[in-house]
Amino acid sequence: MMCRGRHGSARGYTLLELMVASAILAVGLTALIQSFTAGTNTLRQNEQRSIAVILAQQKMAEIEGSEELEDGIQDGEVEGIYDRFQWQSEIQTLPDYPNLKQVRVIIFWQDGQRRDDVTLTTYVRVPPQSETIG
Repeated sequence: MMCRGRHGSARGYTLLELMVASAILAVGLTALIQSFTAGTNTLRQNEQRSIAVILAQQKMAEIEGSEELEDGIQDGEVEGIYDRFQWQSEIQTLPDYPNLKQVRVIIFWQDGQRRDDVTLTTYVRVPPQSETIG
């Protein structure tokens, strides 16, 4: 864009004006890229957490469907396409309620430098020893 001064001569933008405009553009683009990167990271973390919740629900259903719930801790790695996830289960009889077991499933994974996890806990009633068919 050309401006005409008092004397009618054509004048362009000065170097200083161009440098200021470039600096403003650089700051704006940097902020935009950082915002996009943060959004992408949040989306990836939410995806990982959603997968972990589904894996924890599957492991919990597997444990609840087993014939006997023995107190103790077990762990392992998830097999298949989600092999970056690991699991741990803990089953314990509640002291004040011998027919009730607490079942906890933890799914954990490494996300860069950070370790993340999802925990599900439920309670399962087990029949008293006298009700067990043997």
